[in-house]
Amino acid sequence: METNKILQDLISIDSQTHKSNTDITSYIQDYFRNSQKFNYVVNGVKMNNLLAKIEGKKKEPLIFVSHTDTVEIQEGWITNPLRPYQKENKLYGLGASDMKGSIACLIASSINCKPSKDIYLVFVGSEEDNSQGARDLLKRVDFPKSQIIIPEPTSRLVYLSQKGYLEGIIRKQKFQKSFNPGQTEIFSREEDRLMEFGEIIYSNPPNKTSKDKGLIRMIHSLNPSIRISKNQFAGWTEAGLFNKFGDTIIFGAGDYESCHKPNENIDLSYLDFFTHIFREIINYKN
Repeated sequence: METNKILQDLISIDSQTHKSNTDITSYIQDYFRNSQKFNYVVNGVKMNNLLAKIEGKKKEPLIFVSHTDTVEIQEGWITNPLRPYQKENKLYGLGASDMKGSIACLIASSINCKPSKDIYLVFVGSEEDNSQGARDLLKRVDFPKSQIIIPEPTSRLVYLSQKGYLEGIIRKQKFQKSFNPGQTEIFSREEDRLMEFGEIIYSNPPNKTSKDKGLIRMIHSLNPSIRISKNQFAGWTEAGLFNKFGDTIIFGAGDYESCHKPNENIDLSYLDFFTHIFREIINYKN
């Protein structure tokens, strides 16, 4: 299966967040030689952001935003985390769920695709280091109004919301606060207060998308069994950065509970499922 092979290749590339991600973006580029691509350097460290644009007839884009870096290797791995290991129906390796599994599905599903609208496949660096790659990219690229999918591991659920998180220093006192998705205005006011009286360390906006939006209706029309989670996504994703361009959901291959832990793995059934559904989403005719 092509997706399994791609994922094993990706796991074998060491892209821990403190290292360069050049090797992994070069690997991805090889699959998109006929697409428009832009590369950027983040903070003087050779961390690339890769943008592959697949042309469609309609200029109402669909954007997938994936991060190429992983967390640092932790103690407790039974096998070599950079040597993919398959046991029964699971593939083990660093980044298997977070989020090289989704990247493998996107690569496999977009080869020879024929989308009706423009598709942007965005691969950023340094997500595990306060999303430096995405923040740099958004200073340089202004996307049109779009629909956005953040393929973080969600099993087979769609998440419409996540909390925001703000951290800073006021008068040498550390300030930390989380925000529910409906508190966007409060989040903005706290940001303004920090900028006026202190220093922002992290500014991670919340995200909330209505279940009545066209993106959700499209996914349900393709597969009615896909369910919307009643909960907020457990972690912060880059949905909060990209939702200014349009409706943004979190939906991708893998299990969140496996992330950021030794012996990270992904159930191989997710690779089949998400390669298929991503292909249908990319080729969707409306």
